[in-house]
Amino acid sequence: MKQYYVVWIMCWTLLGSIPAGLAQPMQYHRISLKISPERLEHLLNNGLAVDHFSYENKANFTADISEADVQLFRRNGINVTYLVRNLEKNYRKYNEQLDREVALNRRNTREAAVSTPANFSLGSFGGHYTFAELVTILDRMRALYPTLISTKTSIGTSTDGRPLYMVRISDNPDVDENEPEVLLNALHHAREPMSLSQLVFFMWHMLENYSTDKEIRTLLNSSELYIVPCVNPDGYVYNQTTNPGGGGLWRKNRKAISGGSFGVDLNRTYAYNFGVDISGSSPTPTSETYRGTGAFSEVETAALRDLAVRHQFVTTFSYHAYGNVCIYPFESTAANTNPELSTFQKAAAYLTAENGFRTGNPYQTIGYTANGSTLDWSYGEQVAKGKIYGFTPEIGTSADGFWPASSRIVPLSNTMIDMNRKLLRISTYYGRASVRGPVLVNKQMDVLRYRFQNFGIIPARFTVTATSLSRAIIAVGPAKTHTGLALLESVPDSIAFTVAANTPTGTQLPFELAVDNGLSVIRDTVTLTFITDAIPPLGTADLQVLAFPNPFEETIRVNVNESEQETSVRLIGVTGQIYRQITIPATETDRTIPAIGLPSGAYLIEVIRENQRKVIQVRKP
Repeated sequence: MKQYYVVWIMCWTLLGSIPAGLAQPMQYHRISLKISPERLEHLLNNGLAVDHFSYENKANFTADISEADVQLFRRNGINVTYLVRNLEKNYRKYNEQLDREVALNRRNTREAAVSTPANFSLGSFGGHYTFAELVTILDRMRALYPTLISTKTSIGTSTDGRPLYMVRISDNPDVDENEPEVLLNALHHAREPMSLSQLVFFMWHMLENYSTDKEIRTLLNSSELYIVPCVNPDGYVYNQTTNPGGGGLWRKNRKAISGGSFGVDLNRTYAYNFGVDISGSSPTPTSETYRGTGAFSEVETAALRDLAVRHQFVTTFSYHAYGNVCIYPFESTAANTNPELSTFQKAAAYLTAENGFRTGNPYQTIGYTANGSTLDWSYGEQVAKGKIYGFTPEIGTSADGFWPASSRIVPLSNTMIDMNRKLLRISTYYGRASVRGPVLVNKQMDVLRYRFQNFGIIPARFTVTATSLSRAIIAVGPAKTHTGLALLESVPDSIAFTVAANTPTGTQLPFELAVDNGLSVIRDTVTLTFITDAIPPLGTADLQVLAFPNPFEETIRVNVNESEQETSVRLIGVTGQIYRQITIPATETDRTIPAIGLPSGAYLIEVIRENQRKVIQVRKP
């Protein structure tokens, strides 16, 4: 079987300087070649400066690389095949071809089934947004949803004097309330516009669905989201200037460095494990991963540091592209020494259950280490601020590259919807109660059985209340309290209730099951069905019955123990209507009941053999 690897390596070697002004930067090409793992590792340790590549079957190497790296391969006697020469120049032509392919045959990507927000539209920057368009979007969000999103403010200014905008989304966005806080940021690296596009998509998704989606409403009522959508405006605008149609490959900020080069890699300037080696960041100014002159040497990351110190963020997503991975700390070591590694592993597995992103620290997922990163500082620095559980989603495949085609922006945004919503769940006091066990009630005094699950990473106290929505219920037991549950831990519980005497069989018994986290209440409606105590005994030990699957869809199979007598089987609705009836002949043990066309709901399988009778409760979803 073929195995595919997407690997990022951040090397410190020289890529060549970029002259001042708008001089033509070094060219990048998409290439392929064949190379052994040993030889590739040697080159990575001796001058190969590539930050994303695909490695198939430990032989076939594909990457977007600089002209300097092409020459390095050739000097080492390795033949290079060009897939796309001069990516920046031919970006539009390549993506137009991808758009046609997508229209004919959509890529095999797991996507959430959500509607594209009504206010979401593509930008003019190869489908992505220019910096000016981002500013307009933030203003429009405030104009349309002033009770959910704050007016944009600046947490600082960039090297070239551009504002570092921040907005807050919550149910009371103009007030800093005592609620769990979340930090979302994008565009540390200027050539990764998908990090911004999907964030705007998610912001519109939350704002537009707050009034109709009870989960979003509960999450925003119970937390505050601080969003810095463009950490590196100077590098981003530089790419707009050199490549106004998209496709610019400038990565760093635009700080002028002595010797005529430009830029510091903002995601190598954080203080925790800053500059511990020259493989996870570079001391060389012309390198793509140049870490600057010291920790927080750059005004952009210093502004984020100050924001984090002023607040108590529980979690953070620092969005990047590409690779379809979810990274967690520590990034600066190969062997992950994170003291809460099991918590990060559990959270990452939960976050990526729908989109299938690989999880781990950089060395585990993509084969490199990175020091001075935002994730390591977010969690590792616990003196100037509290610990922050941080993750980096790397969005998109190697075929998407840094600048996905416009037809890929919405699908890629969709792959992040569940992941983004789940981050909000684990960041605040969020729990849900779901009904478990039988949905049929055959006695006057019974219990509503439920399972409660805590989704939050921080301690919380929940109150679960059942309220009758039917006059047939004459009493309901007291609320239950759940505390001290770990991340994603669930426990069973129940609330007693009493059915009124003489309630007819088949009566629906709806309940409202509410979970109160102290900041907001989320309510679900669940319905049980009453069947009278007049039903004969459910059977004897002599008659053994299995019915599966349960729940069932198109068919349900009934299995009985062998007997010299034939067995009668009926599929009955809770109101007594007989939907199906079959006979299992003597000495035979099973039959299949067709169920296509039956309405969803609860049913009874009644099995009769001579004077023996057994009833099994089943359900069609």
